[in-house]
Amino acid sequence: MQSFTVRTTRTLKRHLKLQPQAWLWELASTLVALLSTLAIFLTLLLHNGQLLRDWPCYFTLNSLLSVFSTVLRIALVVAVSSAIFQLGYVWFTKQRPLDDLEVFNTASRGIAGSLPLIWLQRGQGWASLGAFLSILVLLSDTFVQQVVTFPTKEITTDVSAKIGRNSVYDEWEIGRAHV
Repeated sequence: MQSFTVRTTRTLKRHLKLQPQAWLWELASTLVALLSTLAIFLTLLLHNGQLLRDWPCYFTLNSLLSVFSTVLRIALVVAVSSAIFQLGYVWFTKQRPLDDLEVFNTASRGIAGSLPLIWLQRGQGWASLGAFLSILVLLSDTFVQQVVTFPTKEITTDVSAKIGRNSVYDEWEIGRAHV
């Protein structure tokens, strides 16, 4: 009996030791998503209310936010789609129709597959939450650049404005150049 316990403990330790490597890409993509969210937040926080001419980068604020949101979207889609696919295995711990496998398979690929998964689980469960998140992430990307607005402000500076004026008037004829 003790040899079975020792063997089971060794197997369990080996399985737990290998487990972080199995989820390495998902953990890394989640970390990238968090860092990208932090970058968006800090960029907006640090440059809130500043003049457009004070922007220190070569490219615009909208371009930078678009890059960060694209990285965020890709990282979240990797993590969520992988989790949905893994939750499909949990779904099949009970006897289920084989068509459910196709629903989980297509739900890990985007919006069109996520809606049937939400319908299958009646909006309950972790896989349904993941499907809702993937829909939300893919649809919200179009609105990220709408966060930035550039209101018009009146600014007074030390520079005095000058308007040129002409004080000599002469006749002018069509086709003839004046020198």
